[in-house]
Amino acid sequence: MQTTKSDTLKNSLQAKISHVENELKDSHEKQRNWEETQAVCNIKANPKFFFKYCKKFSKTQVKIVLEPAEFFKVHTQHHLTLVNISFTITDVQEAISELKIYSAAGPDGVPSILLLRCKEALALPLYKFWRCSLDNGIIPSILKEAIISPIHKGGDRSQAKNYRTQAVAVDGHKSQPEKVSSGVPQGSVLGPLLFLVLIADIEKTVTGSFLSSFADDTTLSHRISASEDVVQLHAHIQRVFHWADTNNM
Repeated sequence: MQTTKSDTLKNSLQAKISHVENELKDSHEKQRNWEETQAVCNIKANPKFFFKYCKKFSKTQVKIVLEPAEFFKVHTQHHLTLVNISFTITDVQEAISELKIYSAAGPDGVPSILLLRCKEALALPLYKFWRCSLDNGIIPSILKEAIISPIHKGGDRSQAKNYRTQAVAVDGHKSQPEKVSSGVPQGSVLGPLLFLVLIADIEKTVTGSFLSSFADDTTLSHRISASEDVVQLHAHIQRVFHWADTNNM
């Protein structure tokens, strides 16, 4: 008799669980259909919502470092260290928390959603990873790479030079990487500051002309009241070109 009651209760609970699971499944399906309809209907008015919706279904391959010693392979040249930079495991967790959940993965293939969902477990190994990197003055080459979305800067859209350079990903296909030996990293925190440091001495190249800079745009102006002023302006322009060539700009 006791066994029969237990079986009845078990079957009742299983039926309720099955009912709840079906309701959750139906609710999820309705929500997904609604989001898909909203994304398609508003693709022109709100393209950002459309691409955000599509990103949720993109697949990302994650690379696993099996040989840390090889990953941090030390070369014979001297490395500068940054041992005075201090941070904690909590700092790593807080930095991860600032990531956007739908941010695309970088060249390492690790999506931000994985870091966010597993930050407690990943904070310690990431702390050791960067502590070792700073103490030895070594940054793995894969972390120096960047995948750039091909944003049109102006001009003929069929010309590759009118788009951002470095490795470019389009529709899941990635171009061959291009080594960039000048300038500063795009999209980084220190990028704008490093760029200002890089161009800080450009004003020393000219005297008598006015230089104004905003971001990566620099304007050279000179008052023209005689033919000699034209010659001087041309000489200043040549000096700026020489400065750019010297600084690999």
